Amino acid sequence: MKVFVAAALGPDADSDDFAWTVEGELVTVAVLPCDDDECGCRRAMAGISSSRATSVFMVADLPMTVADYVSALRDSLIRQGWLTAGSNPAWFHEFVQMHIEDAAWLPVGLPLRVDDDSFTVRNWRDVA
Repeated sequence: MKVFVAAALGPDADSDDFAWTVEGELVTVAVLPCDDDECGCRRAMAGISSSRATSVFMVADLPMTVADYVSALRDSLIRQGWLTAGSNPAWFHEFVQMHIEDAAWLPVGLPLRVDDDSFTVRNWRDVA
């Protein structure tokens, strides 16, 4: 299944890039980005295991099912306080579906940036 994963800072990283996640962990867009222009949450992905942020991520094809992916995201959002155990809000399904659909049409290894609601392609040289 194609998903978004954290990447390492490459030699062509921008000066404002950061990578506090674990390389290769699943990442998602911010659940509720803030309005502070100094904050990086509108240009970062959140690691679902580390709960840390990164501005460098890519598409990977991992051996997991949609059910595995939903479970991983649900567990992460419960741990972070966005969901409660047993809840099943509509926004969660939309959040999951958005990630699945966005990753599905992109090529594996594609390095990306996020800016608010859109993804842009990074320099291909960033891919190891």
